[in-house]
Amino acid sequence: MKLLKRICIACISCLFLTIIFNCASNKYSLEDSVSFQFDRSYYQEWFAGIHVGGTGINLFFPNLNSANSVVIDSVYFRNLKGKLVKDRASYVASLKNKSPYDTSKTVVDIPFKLLDNECVISYYENGIKKYFKVSNIAEKEGIYYEDGPPEVITSYD
Repeated sequence: MKLLKRICIACISCLFLTIIFNCASNKYSLEDSVSFQFDRSYYQEWFAGIHVGGTGINLFFPNLNSANSVVIDSVYFRNLKGKLVKDRASYVASLKNKSPYDTSKTVVDIPFKLLDNECVISYYENGIKKYFKVSNIAEKEGIYYEDGPPEVITSYD
């Protein structure tokens, strides 16, 4: 009888844990389609002068047009997270490594499995936070900033 009671408690516990983990994993589900459009996105790695230090990535989304009910928020790229900022007809994110000597790609623990040429855009649609994966991001030639990166990054296309 005690063995049956223990087995029953173990089964209920496993069921309860499975339900909890399934709910937690659905928190970051990716959308199949979005209500905004943009041209081919690209990124540029940058390096600052030795006295200033620092490295990072500028990420560009040209001609990003969104509906009135959509607010573009941030981007996850190569284990970095940054705010997407409107710049003329595009959105730009400047992702900076926390340490000027950090060349690893384990700076921020992000909730998505991404390749080196993929990112995830987070946005709000009608007040609900959603996520969309962008693939095949092109790489452009890197930039060297002798006096450190500028405060405002602008696209050159």
